[in-house]
Amino acid sequence: MTESVERATDVIQSVSLSWCNIHVMTKPHKPLISFTKTIRTPKEILRNVSGEVKAGQLLAIMGSSGAGKTTLLNVLTARNLSRMTVKGVVLINGQA
Repeated sequence: MTESVERATDVIQSVSLSWCNIHVMTKPHKPLISFTKTIRTPKEILRNVSGEVKAGQLLAIMGSSGAGKTTLLNVLTARNLSRMTVKGVVLINGQA
């Protein structure tokens, strides 16, 4: 039993995550019902955010309400991005 555990741990590679110049804006959209026919303008959520986390490190993302913490996590995990325009690079072990 211990041999299989030791072999399994030998296969595990360390993982690093880095992101560079992340820029996120909301996509412009038309309201469903509009009497004034205005189109909502895009809103900048994140501007030029960069960072890196190496294996074994702990990362804390801190900021006030509305600062973009959840948006950054969504970009790093590629989730819930349909209403946003995302520019920048997210790399896992140095690869896109």
